[in-house]
Amino acid sequence: MALLCLAAAHASRKGGAVAAFTVDHGLRPEAAAEAEAVARWCGVIGVPHTVLRWAGEKPETGLQAAARAARYALLAGAAFGFDALLIAHTADDLAETLLARLARGSGLDGLAAMRADGFIAAGAGAPVRIVRPLLDASRADVEATHRHVEQASVSDPSNTDPRFERVRARAALAALEGEGLLPRGALARSARRLRAAADAEARRLETALERVVFEPWGGARISSAVLEDLDPFDRAGLARRLIFAVAGAAAAPAREDAERALADAGTTGAATLAGALITARRGDILFEREPAALLGRAGVAPLAPLDLVDEQPMLWDARFIAAGAGARIAPSSARGAPGAAPVIMREGRILAGFDAETREWRPPAGAVRLEPLTRERAFARVTRFPALQP
Repeated sequence: MALLCLAAAHASRKGGAVAAFTVDHGLRPEAAAEAEAVARWCGVIGVPHTVLRWAGEKPETGLQAAARAARYALLAGAAFGFDALLIAHTADDLAETLLARLARGSGLDGLAAMRADGFIAAGAGAPVRIVRPLLDASRADVEATHRHVEQASVSDPSNTDPRFERVRARAALAALEGEGLLPRGALARSARRLRAAADAEARRLETALERVVFEPWGGARISSAVLEDLDPFDRAGLARRLIFAVAGAAAAPAREDAERALADAGTTGAATLAGALITARRGDILFEREPAALLGRAGVAPLAPLDLVDEQPMLWDARFIAAGAGARIAPSSARGAPGAAPVIMREGRILAGFDAETREWRPPAGAVRLEPLTRERAFARVTRFPALQP
């Protein structure tokens, strides 16, 4: 509510417009009434308000992570057409996140502070800019601002529920701070410095990524010589980026695992990791989707085909945006098709993909669209959350 009041005041001075969204996750019976209260407060200050609801069954485990993904998917869809989506994370959130990720043994990317500016998307939707304007402010600063503008609010009881990791991290941090051992301000500064280091690495990797060939079927190829010219730390960082890009995983593998897989591919000719297949071929290193991860193996069911409807773009395997009414996208079963490349078919006719007879890539034709997201994922400029089922 403090961020809303600040944004509304800024928009009033600058001649802009602000709208507010409240996500009702459907996890507490009181949430609906609280969302309606926010709608009334928004009406008082003249801000349009919409309640976004997370419908359907909720998972029994990983509830907060699932709720976060649902929240951002809903917000990304609702904020399309706006200049930016504003989120009220504070410096305290930086400190708590760093403490929780230290407990998991996270690497540089995990320990780095959340970005002040980035992009998110829901499924195959267009990216939406997301901005966190309060990252340099403490939670106490925000609460003081809230009191100053005399804005009513409601506290979410899940913020004090010890079942959740963030709440336990918050309590542990308060205890450590009380002993004078770990001030949250210092932790937040460390998170910002780690973000600066992660951004510096990202800029170096982007230079190397410009020398990667991103194939239309979802693979990525880079010269072994380019890899050898990189510092070992950056070489492993590039490998984990490319593994993440081609495998469609929710997160990149650990740096040391990527480094080991890359070394194994150079020694034996091939290695697999996190759903990716890495092979050494004629002076190149090829990163592609591991076929068994899509076509099925013992204990792993094959990826189900996706039927495309109403020319609506749909996300497939987190790596492609596909569209073409009446068509179907599935892993290719063509002999010689690399990395379980996709194929789009309609009534038995190949519209895009590797031809089973010629073993050549056939680009999309007619109204069919097949856009690989490999480059987007490798550059890590957009975070896509699974679209929610209507």
